[in-house]
Amino acid sequence: MNDFQFKNTSPGVVGSLAIMQRIVDESLSLIRAADGATIEVPYGDKLVYVCCSGALACSVGITVQRYASLSGLALESFATLRCDDAHIDSRVDREACEAVGVRSMVCVPLRHGPSPVGVLKVASAAPNAFDAGDVSVLTGLAEFITTTITAANALADIASALLGDRSRDATAQLDNLDNLDNAEQVARFISNVTNPGMASMREAQSRIRAVIEQEDFSIVFQPIVDLDSLLIVGAEALARFYPGPYRSPDVWIAEAHSVGLGEELELVAAKAALRSLPDFPNRTDISLNLGPTTLGHGDFDSLVALAGPRRVIIELTEHEAVASYAMLGGRLAELRRQGVRLAIDDVGSGFSGLSHIVKLAPDILKLDLELVRGIDVDPVRRSLVGALVSFAGETGASIIAEGIEYEGELEVLVNLGVTGGQGYLLGRPGPVAALANPVVFSNPS
Repeated sequence: MNDFQFKNTSPGVVGSLAIMQRIVDESLSLIRAADGATIEVPYGDKLVYVCCSGALACSVGITVQRYASLSGLALESFATLRCDDAHIDSRVDREACEAVGVRSMVCVPLRHGPSPVGVLKVASAAPNAFDAGDVSVLTGLAEFITTTITAANALADIASALLGDRSRDATAQLDNLDNLDNAEQVARFISNVTNPGMASMREAQSRIRAVIEQEDFSIVFQPIVDLDSLLIVGAEALARFYPGPYRSPDVWIAEAHSVGLGEELELVAAKAALRSLPDFPNRTDISLNLGPTTLGHGDFDSLVALAGPRRVIIELTEHEAVASYAMLGGRLAELRRQGVRLAIDDVGSGFSGLSHIVKLAPDILKLDLELVRGIDVDPVRRSLVGALVSFAGETGASIIAEGIEYEGELEVLVNLGVTGGQGYLLGRPGPVAALANPVVFSNPS
């Protein structure tokens, strides 16, 4: 971008290129018929493209005639103007339109008080792309956009007016929006400009809230097997979320934690899993995946009490780091007094390091599948698992190996002294009825 473009431009505009870029990006998302958007600022008798998006992304530095273009006319008349076909509209700078491939457009004047700031233009390569609704939406946003660029300290008042305080004078421009269906899009536009990512966070919250309220998921159970007898001794409850596109459960839970709904989603999944416990075979335990903060939730104790604590194993997940080991340790002590057991999940990866294990003193160590995969041909993995078996023996913990898929892996794990196992070789996740057969298969040894 050439320096000349800003010589006669206010410092507020020069210092606001980043927010102007967000504005054109969001305008392109808001006006779906548009395939390009730009902000033009005055320079002498020209208007210069300073921030561009979409089909106009490579047009920074392009100029149009200030006094012989639709943009210039919009700026001078302080009116939002629409061109349906640049080939026949005498108001446009036809040469500039042909240079950037624009056939139809909406030009929104941006003024701060009496001073012209620039023009927001949304454009399309097709004729007749825009309608009165597009003009109304953009006109209603003009004051917000101008204020955003020129006076950030006034932004909150304008945003408040646009988003809901209908008593303010600033909303007079939005009267035509009352009967439109795009109020939510306008709110998203403002949110993304003022706080990038806020709209996507709200969308995630809405999506996850719907899953929680409708229990839009199912629970499947993967057997946990005693490797000496090959009898099923427990099952891990795993959530399968229905809303598409498909995403793995750990992605759903991690996103829920990122938007403040992790505890609620984990609790509703745990509640659904525990409803199946009466259908478990006798003396078969249930393992629930829960994060540290969920263990402290007030509803968790009542769930455990109804289920029968001595059949519940908590697999501490690593969707969130432990904020305070002292607080978590105290909470776990309460649960253990009731009979609940603690398993550390994914030992050998993420937060599940030796320091984490020492501080929590779990009853069960669940080896991450990356330690198990190929252990029959990898002496390094065998050595690491052997060391963990020795460590578990010294601390009174038991070990469950996850991700067992081949009999060679199973044989090595048994020889190393691993007592429990889980994986496709021993049983895939399925309905609770699949746990009825207590024997997996004949012991390969």
